[in-house]
Amino acid sequence: MAKRLAICGSFGFGAIGVGPIGVGLIGVAGFLATALNAQPPSTQPPDVMMQCLGCHSVEPGRHSVGPSLAGTYGKDAASQDGYEYSYALMDAQLVWDEATLDSYLANPARFVPDGAMNSRVPDASERAAIIAYLKSL
Repeated sequence: MAKRLAICGSFGFGAIGVGPIGVGLIGVAGFLATALNAQPPSTQPPDVMMQCLGCHSVEPGRHSVGPSLAGTYGKDAASQDGYEYSYALMDAQLVWDEATLDSYLANPARFVPDGAMNSRVPDASERAAIIAYLKSL
């Protein structure tokens, strides 16, 4: 009976007989409960992305006024199939990494003259939030 209570106590059903094994079982039970109830990281866009989503989609292959942003981080600019990019962006030979995106989003018209995008994100923290979101897509 004492052993049975020790095991039950290990899982929080009583305080009798929680020894080293019981403490270990509590840890395992806690880990499993956390793992089974874990939620995936949030992929909700930051509020500042709303200005981007007026022209861009985040669904792969779904283009609008601007190309889909899905999977663009780390890729060559102007490389998604099914979208007609400006010659200026195609000729720029850019890779969408953190530094490039930061400069581009700060002032697209200055970074790629004659490009099609003209919406700026002057705030560095907002650009960082956009870039972090793009990495998650």
